Amino acid sequence: MNDDNVAIILILGLDLKQEDIPEFHKMVQIWVKCIMDPMLLVPFRIPGLMKWTKVGRARTYIVSKIEEKLDKLERDGPDSSTLSKLYFATDDDGSKLTREE
Repeated sequence: MNDDNVAIILILGLDLKQEDIPEFHKMVQIWVKCIMDPMLLVPFRIPGLMKWTKVGRARTYIVSKIEEKLDKLERDGPDSSTLSKLYFATDDDGSKLTREE
């Protein structure tokens, strides 16, 4: 397993096609590089920000892949990924993380 793919496979549990992996890496690099962009730190939403900016498009892409994984987990049940363990974990009182968390 390529070290770059550890997060994709083991942590997130994403089942990306081989041809999708470079795009995923590119979007993660853009998002990480720009995460502290002042435009993203404003305390309110700017309409269209996620469509107009590189970092916004990267975030939207990454979130869509995670949402697809959560849909698969809800449909098929837990797997061995860290994301799955977090998603299905419960507190002592039986509460669990919401989809947004």
